[in-house]
Amino acid sequence: MIIKADYFYYQELLKVIKEISDIHFQKKIWIKGEGPECSSYCDIVDFFFQFYKGARNLDSQYAEYGLTKEQHRKLKALYEKFDSYLDISPENDEEVIQDPRWHEIIALAKDVYADLGKNPKLEI
Repeated sequence: MIIKADYFYYQELLKVIKEISDIHFQKKIWIKGEGPECSSYCDIVDFFFQFYKGARNLDSQYAEYGLTKEQHRKLKALYEKFDSYLDISPENDEEVIQDPRWHEIIALAKDVYADLGKNPKLEI
């Protein structure tokens, strides 16, 4: 059974996935420092893994979060691809944004976010 705190982490995870999927936001905020938002690649790494782990039992009880098996598979694929990128990621935000491997993660995040955004809000 999931509780409100789990759902909070899941909702925050979706926000982070949206940021991962948006190269224009990354260029605007990470590189140019424009806008009221404050973010960086390091922030995204911290938040993504913190929120993924904070949504307890997301992998074993994904249906309780309103996810289908296919949606969970895509989310897990994003997690694994991002996790493997940590060992090889460039040293600064600009290099990350220019890295073709990061663009693969962006494309996967776009797909995941588009799919998960279709889910109705959970009522807890």
